[in-house]
Amino acid sequence: MFSSFKIKVVALLMVTLGSMVMLGTLLRDGQFSLLETSILTMLRGVAEDNAPAPPDLAIEEIDFKKISNPCDDDNYYRYKANVEVKNLGGNIVNSEVYLVVNDGQKVTKVRNTKKGFSLKRNKSFIIRNFEFAFDGDYNGGEVAIRIEIRDKEDLLREMI
Repeated sequence: MFSSFKIKVVALLMVTLGSMVMLGTLLRDGQFSLLETSILTMLRGVAEDNAPAPPDLAIEEIDFKKISNPCDDDNYYRYKANVEVKNLGGNIVNSEVYLVVNDGQKVTKVRNTKKGFSLKRNKSFIIRNFEFAFDGDYNGGEVAIRIEIRDKEDLLREMI
């Protein structure tokens, strides 16, 4: 009884091995194998889902507070602002980020790490107590504030 069981197991293994060799030969004659096709499709899907995107900072909200009116010594309205920025693109790691008022009237480097500015994708950061001046002789108008990334690199290895 034990020997007939061994014969059946050996026969089953030989049939399975023979089928695998035939299947491998058939697939090898084509341009690609079934295993390669499955792995490549899976890797392409993962790569497309996690493709690096360029950083894209947007100003979400600005809160202004007037801290002084024009006077004889200083003909400017002075304001403090809290500026909330959100990263709508790829991760930002140790980049040079600047807050610019009125096309260069005031340019301030923004840092939240020792090496620069870092912010993960879809996260927000609040720049607090940003001060700027507005001409006291100018009646009305707008203060244009924008955020700039000077070195647009997406360094996923440090932020994942």
